[in-house]
Amino acid sequence: MGLINTDKENDFNEFKELLLSGVYEMIQYENFCFVSNMPSSIKQDTLSRLHSVDGASVTFRDEFQMHFIHGVYLKESVFLSVLNKTLSFADWAKEENEEVKSAILSMMEEKHGSEYLFRFISDNLKEVNTFTDKKDEKYLVGTTGGMNIGVYTLFKGVVNNIPMAFVRCYCPSTDRMFFLSVDPSNKNAKDAIASLYRVPRKLSKDIKYIQRQGERFSTVFNDKQAVEKLSEKDLQDLIPISGDEYFSKMSYEF
Repeated sequence: MGLINTDKENDFNEFKELLLSGVYEMIQYENFCFVSNMPSSIKQDTLSRLHSVDGASVTFRDEFQMHFIHGVYLKESVFLSVLNKTLSFADWAKEENEEVKSAILSMMEEKHGSEYLFRFISDNLKEVNTFTDKKDEKYLVGTTGGMNIGVYTLFKGVVNNIPMAFVRCYCPSTDRMFFLSVDPSNKNAKDAIASLYRVPRKLSKDIKYIQRQGERFSTVFNDKQAVEKLSEKDLQDLIPISGDEYFSKMSYEF
């Protein structure tokens, strides 16, 4: 376009000024240039992708809005149907874009929880395995004492070529049933629930005991100083442990 030519230095400066003026989008033609100002509101996830499960991810001053889930665009009608729990499984299955399908399921889980997502696709899942972690009486103090405590059931299935797996659990203090998404590669409930736990690789052989509250874990290690010696890179190198080891180290859940 000749903008870097010294004979047209003023053209380049004007173009540079335009770029620095807060341009969000620009479409150029031979004799016309359409420019959009920056949005008045932008919402992103931790990876800086456009994202919001509560409303528009991008809003402009004229109130035009767009909806994204982890960077994937959803039509407003689709977004609102997921938000309001009115999207049917049949309508979801008709969607031809697999990326959009996955984004919808992701939004369902983040906004409405794993149990809602499980119910949405339950007709396509089958029970694979159940594991019961029998609790000693001393660990039942403060719980409902119900028969569901320590019972884990793995469900797996494939929905529109998307493998899925969930573990059904029960809250010891309320007996509320809930579902946790797990990697579909898990073959049994014991390993599946254990796969949610992660520990620094260098400390995986030094676990004294584990405590669990919902999806939150706390770990006590045999060598407390070993934790302090880990680098930031070591702390981010997390791995799961087997179901056998996990339940042998589990002191209590609440």
